[in-house]
Amino acid sequence: MPSMESILPASTVSEINRLLNSSGTRLDGLNTLELSLNYFSLDVLNDNASQWIVQLLRIMRAGDYGFQKAAKALGNLLEISASSSELSRDLSSAIPQVINVLGNPKQKEENLPASFDCLATVLKNFRGPVFPFKNAMEDLLLSYFDLVDLIAVSSLAKCYAQLPQIGGSGIKGLSHKQAWSEQSDKVILSLKSTLKSFLGETVSEEGLNLPKMTAVDPITDMHRMAVRYRNLCMVLSRMLSDPFPAPKCIPVASILSLSNEVFCLSPLALSKRIGGNTSEGKERQKLFPDLQVVMLQLLNNLIKSCRKQLLPHGRSICSFALQVLQWSHTPLELREVGRDRPHRKLRSAAYNTLAHWVNASNTGSRIEKFAIDLSKEIFSDIVTDRDVVALQKVEISAKKKRGSLSYDTVKPIDHHIDRLANAEVCNAALTLLGRILRSLSSIITLEFYQMAQKIILPIVIELEAGIEESPIPYSDSAVCRKSIYKVLEALVVCPHSSGYPPYSYAISAFSCGQNDPDLEVSSTCFDALKSCEAIIHPVTVPVGFAMKPPVNENITSESMVESSISKLWKTVEEDITRKSTVEPSKITDVNGRASASIYVQSHSEERVTSIVDEKMEDDDQDRMDSVSNISTSPEHNNFDSDVDIADTPLMKEVVDCQVSQNELPALVPVTLSIKESQAVHLEKEAKEADNESSVASDVEDMLTDFVDIGP
Repeated sequence: MPSMESILPASTVSEINRLLNSSGTRLDGLNTLELSLNYFSLDVLNDNASQWIVQLLRIMRAGDYGFQKAAKALGNLLEISASSSELSRDLSSAIPQVINVLGNPKQKEENLPASFDCLATVLKNFRGPVFPFKNAMEDLLLSYFDLVDLIAVSSLAKCYAQLPQIGGSGIKGLSHKQAWSEQSDKVILSLKSTLKSFLGETVSEEGLNLPKMTAVDPITDMHRMAVRYRNLCMVLSRMLSDPFPAPKCIPVASILSLSNEVFCLSPLALSKRIGGNTSEGKERQKLFPDLQVVMLQLLNNLIKSCRKQLLPHGRSICSFALQVLQWSHTPLELREVGRDRPHRKLRSAAYNTLAHWVNASNTGSRIEKFAIDLSKEIFSDIVTDRDVVALQKVEISAKKKRGSLSYDTVKPIDHHIDRLANAEVCNAALTLLGRILRSLSSIITLEFYQMAQKIILPIVIELEAGIEESPIPYSDSAVCRKSIYKVLEALVVCPHSSGYPPYSYAISAFSCGQNDPDLEVSSTCFDALKSCEAIIHPVTVPVGFAMKPPVNENITSESMVESSISKLWKTVEEDITRKSTVEPSKITDVNGRASASIYVQSHSEERVTSIVDEKMEDDDQDRMDSVSNISTSPEHNNFDSDVDIADTPLMKEVVDCQVSQNELPALVPVTLSIKESQAVHLEKEAKEADNESSVASDVEDMLTDFVDIGP
């Protein structure tokens, strides 16, 4: 969005115009214009945008060395102008001229990427003015679907993905949604027909209006079909990944059906289907892994677009990648140290697809169903290449000695060693293993977890000895070292429920890894070490219930127990106070003294205090449980709630000993406190057999000492 006030001085505009008008300084003018566009105000752009577009189109028509810079500057100018409705309306009249220049079929091939990028900007921001040229633009783009340059094809796919949103959107984007569905169906049909042509089969249906290929020779035509299939996959991938103004109706079933046709063919199955003894058959077997690579990339974009909506197809996605890994496997005895293995790009693409799928679906990926077969492939790409030595037995005859001498000589294999060989596939396998351990630790088998430890720990221990002594490719690949440390962290942070996390090895490895010369690796080890320390040595006691700790107060186990007991006592005391209150008047003796009630209260409080103190000093856990479970046990609740003070033997005898019922004034409520209830319960548990006799004796002693009993 251009600013309201221009940051650059007014002389900059005149300087740009002077440089653009001169052929000798035109390149400097393009560079200055490209750098200055974001700093001009809206008023400056309104006054000069039309003039600059005319000058840029003149440079692009010439087709000289300034075409790419002019196309880039034109795209930036149109992108900035689209943010202002007034400016975009003024520039709409120049759009037909822009399309005429960008759609020139005689452009040089090196100018195509810049031209496609600028055209994609026009199609995105000026949908109304471009609508009359939609069919012409589609035919122009389809004519370039056989390009070999990947950069140009990427720009072409970006431009072609904008075609469905040209024109009116309709009600709730219905027109755009329908146009996208029709275009995606055509691309899928073209992919199927191109695959059949590549395999030498008869094509029954066509999708897009692609140009017909002129037959040159079978091998050349086969290469051209492979290139077209790759370009179609890139276009469909861009359609899936790019944002769209309306909801997309993605044909998941059609894409998975196409994937099944590609991934079910291994080199052996391909040779049986088309004949692998001829030169054409051998060439097809050589090119077919490239088709599977682009198909895996298409599957990645499908996963990114649909995510968990693909859960019903999880088994199919996992089986596709596993089939590729199994047929492209290289046995350990056939590998050479320091040399790239065959099909490494294909295996890396398969690992990346599975990693995207596990990341998108988590526990619903269904990858655990293939854990046994998949583990063999993952661990085979993680293990390091060793220097293979050949033992040669040499016999030397000695004339001066009897018999002959025989000994073994060690002869190392002599070839150039690439210290970064197979680093890409190793990093992809480690990334997938880390995803599985973090997302599926509760689902994978114990054998998988233990095997991961047996593979990872020896490599990490060798890394501790020094990077120079580390095996290939970990010695020179910082990315592989970072990935293997992340896998080790996953083994510790997300352990198996029946396994034993390698804490001691991990702490030692992360401590040494902090000295790694690569900053990202050392930062990864530092973070992983902090995670391990937090698990082994927590800073505070973990809180198991929702409670806000008091400010500036250390939470200890003793304080938590005391807090729980105090809350329990308060709850029981409130319950007893509510249910055990009696109505009789105040108890007095013959002299009018409230002796019995005072004695009951004071004596009970003293006894309860002494008993509770003894109980708090006792460390027996069973006794503490009996104290804390009063409010939860049903029989305890019944005891507390059914106690009626007026019905106890003690209160009956106290009331009977009064001189006269008429002399009794109004009684005050006599209630049992929480401590009295606690003491009664403990006495009843300890002396359940003779509880009644002990209570009667206590009453007699009480009345003898404090109450004057009348005749």
